[in-house]
Amino acid sequence: MLLERIEVSGFRGIKRLSLSFEQLTTLIGENTWGKSSLLDALSIALPISGELHQFSLTDFHQDHSISYTQDQHIQIIITFQTTEKNEYRAGRYRKLASLWQPDENSHAQRIYYRISATNNDGKITASHSFLDNKGRILRYHKIHMLVYELIRLHPVIRIRDARRLHTDGDTAPLPD
Repeated sequence: MLLERIEVSGFRGIKRLSLSFEQLTTLIGENTWGKSSLLDALSIALPISGELHQFSLTDFHQDHSISYTQDQHIQIIITFQTTEKNEYRAGRYRKLASLWQPDENSHAQRIYYRISATNNDGKITASHSFLDNKGRILRYHKIHMLVYELIRLHPVIRIRDARRLHTDGDTAPLPD
């Protein structure tokens, strides 16, 4: 199973972003492009700790070009795709069997996972859902169990380059 795509709106430094992934993807860009926000969105959606993120006001995008207007909605949609014809039938994906959505144009199967948060006058509510291939919510009684299973199988692990760390905590390049 491959992380095929992420769509992010209203989250931290990202107003709106849709990004497709390949087997290997490198993020290169100037400061304030949103690379860290993108990695944060992935880490929040699929945390290695397995704990679901509690959104705060600082998670909502602020548009500094329009007198600091803050978005009221966050949406993160992650799409996974099979890489082999019958991969979705593998034993490790047994608990996710009801989530797979067929692609009408190929033999691929996909899982669409969405995290949403809304700021209603400082009261933040969040929801997790799975979508069908038309974007409609799939209804499940114990959605959190499916979310935890997906996270267990495919957590996001962030690694920092230890060569760049000093003992005082500041970061600066060190000689190789």
